[in-house]
Amino acid sequence: MQALILAGGEGKRMRHVTAHLPKPLLYLPGGTLLDHQLALLWGLPVTHVFVITRHRHGDVSQALRGLQSVTPVQQKPPFTLLGALASAEGLVTEPFIVIHGDNYFSHDLEYLAREVDCTRCGSWPEAVLATDKQDSLGDVAGRLASTGCYVLSPPVFGLVRELLDRDDLRSLTAALLESGAVVRAVPLRGWRANINELQDLLVVSRLVLEQWSDTFHTPAAQEGYRRTTGYSGVECPIWVSPEARVSCSDLGPSVVVGPRATVRRCVLQNVIVFPGAEIEGERVTDGIVIPAADGPLVLAPDRDVDRGQESEAEEEPPQLPPSADK
Repeated sequence: MQALILAGGEGKRMRHVTAHLPKPLLYLPGGTLLDHQLALLWGLPVTHVFVITRHRHGDVSQALRGLQSVTPVQQKPPFTLLGALASAEGLVTEPFIVIHGDNYFSHDLEYLAREVDCTRCGSWPEAVLATDKQDSLGDVAGRLASTGCYVLSPPVFGLVRELLDRDDLRSLTAALLESGAVVRAVPLRGWRANINELQDLLVVSRLVLEQWSDTFHTPAAQEGYRRTTGYSGVECPIWVSPEARVSCSDLGPSVVVGPRATVRRCVLQNVIVFPGAEIEGERVTDGIVIPAADGPLVLAPDRDVDRGQESEAEEEPPQLPPSADK
């Protein structure tokens, strides 16, 4: 089995963040969103991962440098979802699992891989799709397209080529059903969330910390969970990298501090301090801190705190991930 991560989206609804870094490098407890997805895939019998990129391609490629059996692939036009899938044609030669790059999954994906017979790779399109429990009001194609995680056989590219201008997975699932392809639905385990806005990232981070023992993590994540040594005040749950430096600060709840970050004399609540960022003497609630050339940039869901620039993101209520059986 091979794998694709579709990681080329610009993230227009969180443009005040993605102007500085691509969505795959958004940070969560224990690693980036891309780190988390790669860890999910390495728990499967996957021989090679292709990461389809476009927005800030160089940043994503740099993050993947040195990883064995992982290849960044720059997306070819058109810049649609199915255009991203088509960019892998000719690279994958066996059944392949696809993860949409803006999706977080709380559960490992072994159950999905077990549904795939990798010894079969015939000339007829096949698909196995993880689906939410939601009924989708009788829309079978919509239900099959509900999670952003699925396994396809290479002959599916024949259908993809006919749908290049479509930017939604439902177009492909509808074409699969209409063609008579072998299509199977597998109920999603755990919960998942689309990270489309900054508020989504903060909600996922908080839920991961609150549900730590029931959530999938990258291999090194455990070292930072509830790490509290040397802080003046802590309200758990928090996650602090062993490579971070924190002093004279009150942290928590729901604070994440990434590797090589420095926090001095701060009060932080529901904040993610990204790797390499430095912040001193600040009180921040509900936001992220990212490194920038002219100093740390503190961003909130509705505005750029440090520079007072209004975000172009639409203001919508945060969407909690749907619950599902583990």
